[in-house]
Amino acid sequence: MIAGADVCRKGWVAALYDGSEVEVRLFHDFASLWDELKSELRLVLVDIPIGLPGSRGVRTCDVLARRLLGRPRSASVFQVPCRQAVYAESYSEASRLNLQVTGRRLSLQSWNLCRRIREVDSLLLRCRSARERVRETHPEVCFFGLAGHAMRHSKHSREGVEERRRVLMRWCGCSAEAPGIPASDLLDALAAAVTAWLGLKRGFEALPPEPEYDEMGLRMEILYFSQRRAL
Repeated sequence: MIAGADVCRKGWVAALYDGSEVEVRLFHDFASLWDELKSELRLVLVDIPIGLPGSRGVRTCDVLARRLLGRPRSASVFQVPCRQAVYAESYSEASRLNLQVTGRRLSLQSWNLCRRIREVDSLLLRCRSARERVRETHPEVCFFGLAGHAMRHSKHSREGVEERRRVLMRWCGCSAEAPGIPASDLLDALAAAVTAWLGLKRGFEALPPEPEYDEMGLRMEILYFSQRRAL
């Protein structure tokens, strides 16, 4: 089983892809996703940081992703908090800890994702066998690889949704639908699933080419598939 998983308001939306058809499932948290799918799961690419920055305050993969995407899509690669901030109990505490460790305060956008980062981080810290099957990607980097260029429109616009659907139809001939889940989240999950499928078949690209590791031994890299591998 191949999957792509994206954070949404209701938890996690997962697109399961077998090379021809897609199935969408919704999970309250990442532990539930892992518990239900792990016996069959070959790989799940997740749109959440894996491997957290220390005193340097930045991950090379994020720097390279912003450079690859260019403006304005580079803005979708947000500041990744340090582990101390991820496990903080309040935004003020998280921002203080992030400043103490990395020299930077934490944005509210980053804080709002800390709960989901913590879900994946805690799983990988306690379950080493999951580390090869739960890997990080980024939807805009996925679309860049599949299209050969950054998306021209925001994923929250009608034009952006149609642009991304056209890219996915070219590669998998299908789209994802689920009542109550925004199209942008579904397309991000499907892009990750298609990327996982193609990457296992033909090889992945990675940012950076050789992974860095955080202080707990977790990879800090972003996987994607480049259309040049299909030529």
